Amino acid sequence: DQQAAFRTDKVISFGVALPKEQYPTAFEGDTFYLDLSRRLGALPGVISVGFGTDIPFENKSGRLISPERATLHASPIVDNTDVAGDYFESLGLRLLTGKFLTAHDNKDSEPVAVVNQSFAKTFWSAGDPLDHRFKFGPQTAAGPWIRIIGVVADSGARSPDKPSDPRIYIPLDQDPYKGVAFRETWFVVRSQASGLALGPSIQTLVHSLDPSMPVVRFRSMDQVVSNAVAPRSANTWLITVFSLAALLLSSLGTYGVVAQSVSRRVREIGIRMALGATRSDISAIVLGEGGRLAMV
Repeated sequence: DQQAAFRTDKVISFGVALPKEQYPTAFEGDTFYLDLSRRLGALPGVISVGFGTDIPFENKSGRLISPERATLHASPIVDNTDVAGDYFESLGLRLLTGKFLTAHDNKDSEPVAVVNQSFAKTFWSAGDPLDHRFKFGPQTAAGPWIRIIGVVADSGARSPDKPSDPRIYIPLDQDPYKGVAFRETWFVVRSQASGLALGPSIQTLVHSLDPSMPVVRFRSMDQVVSNAVAPRSANTWLITVFSLAALLLSSLGTYGVVAQSVSRRVREIGIRMALGATRSDISAIVLGEGGRLAMV
């Protein structure tokens, strides 16, 4: 159950998109996001704050990777999420082995990543990728090797009916492409009470940093999950309605066939009763034939 891989209670999410004209460099974008994250963490009732390039079930982005000494061959395109702050803790993502990313995993430290369980099973048959490495692009690419330090449970597949795809989580500060890709950011905030009550405070806080900055898609994580499973629920209801309609039509058709059969056998029934058949005998004959037809 992917929803059991993280805790949606008392968690809200919203997006912020930085215009390139106002925030032309990655440094300016980082400064805004980190300042906003610190101020969100100071709001009354807030437990933790994190942000990243996407949240479970939404906004997928894929990257080409080259795993080192992989024991299984699979598509080298995997989902990727850049994260910062208390992203894992805010979502309640379940750690299976190793450790989460921390503020110490920055541009001056060794490149590291956390991966999901599907990633581990896809590229290493033993299912334990700790201390294995990969790099972005082909093996011959000039980029650094990235060491895996943790594994989290699968969450947020592209469809609730399908298993999660392999996914990597890397520190925002270590992403060499963040200046190009990290324009739209999704914050996740865990609070002591209902996160939706924080809506006005968050709007005011964002506008105090930049009056022109809109808050995009402010929702609880429960709503995010509900929206993700809504198509499946709609399909289930549609199938149920058509099934009930088919059952009704079949019942009417069976009734009509049995009624027609009985009306054409009135003379036969009369003869049977004249020869000693009881009402129960006649009912058993009619119901038996009708029951066989209904079973078919």
